[in-house]
Amino acid sequence: MSMKRIEGIELSKAIMILLVVYGHLLERQMLDGDSGGFIEVLYRWIYLFHMPFFFILSGFLYSTARPIGSYFFKKWNHLMLPYFAWLLLFNLKSIAGFGYNLVVVGMEPEKWTFYLNHFSDELYGGTRVHGAEVIFWFPPCLFFTQQLFNFIKNRISSEGWSALLMLAVYLVGYAGQFRYPEFTLPLALNVVAGALPLFYLGHLLRNEAIHQKALKYGLIPVVLVLYLAHAFPDWTTVHMRMGVYGIPVLSTLAAMGAFTGILALCARLERNWVLPFCLPVAGASMTIMYIHLSVIVLASAQGVENLLLLFLVGTFGSIGIHFLFATTSMTSVLFLGLKRK
Repeated sequence: MSMKRIEGIELSKAIMILLVVYGHLLERQMLDGDSGGFIEVLYRWIYLFHMPFFFILSGFLYSTARPIGSYFFKKWNHLMLPYFAWLLLFNLKSIAGFGYNLVVVGMEPEKWTFYLNHFSDELYGGTRVHGAEVIFWFPPCLFFTQQLFNFIKNRISSEGWSALLMLAVYLVGYAGQFRYPEFTLPLALNVVAGALPLFYLGHLLRNEAIHQKALKYGLIPVVLVLYLAHAFPDWTTVHMRMGVYGIPVLSTLAAMGAFTGILALCARLERNWVLPFCLPVAGASMTIMYIHLSVIVLASAQGVENLLLLFLVGTFGSIGIHFLFATTSMTSVLFLGLKRK
């Protein structure tokens, strides 16, 4: 990649994490019975691109094969250590209740069953966690996608064989969508089949010639899939957590085109006054992903129902928690995946 610096990335991360927050608010509104036409269309449009974008971006930022062991531990500390720290934090109430029932009250058979099911679901992850934890599928899926791609880059030097392998994984992902929709694996490992080809495409986009072609022609599949999402929603639904990746080829090309277009737009905006306001959002993006739904639920419990206000509270409340955790070495390592100060 000939670019001296990768422009637009921080701003694009900020925009896409804001779309994650807004998409969940729209989903919450629809579950509450407010399912007007515009809300449903906007919700589907956001889901077409926001999670594929992050996998493509991760591949775009991956430069070359790294030593397998050191890359594993680096990404483990960055993604999986915070994953388990947040999982523990979210389950403190359940753990306390389990201890109280076990030591003080006495554990009845139905309580054993409840806690066994609860903790097994929490450890399984993926589609078995709900509510404020629905986004917990993403960090482990991204981690294992990164590790598998790095393993392939270390073991296969031929670009042709790598492309064939990615095609095979791509077909497995869509076979899961169409033939085995109920099949899941712990930690959303089944979604790696849908995420790895996106990661690979992001890595290909580091090539300037490929990047320019995607930028030039990418608007065509984007417009087409936006129209189809409005006219034929059942065909085009993208919900990666559930192993649903949209229309083969078309949805993938649209995700690729949206990525290059958003990155190009953000590169222009970064040179103006927008970037300084978005840097805190981009820097706290993973914390926002983990905590925004909990913040929104707490705000709703206090009587906040305005959509815009919930959006602002969910976003900036999460950023506040991020900076609070960044003040100490222990919390920044455990919850933010940052290096020890």
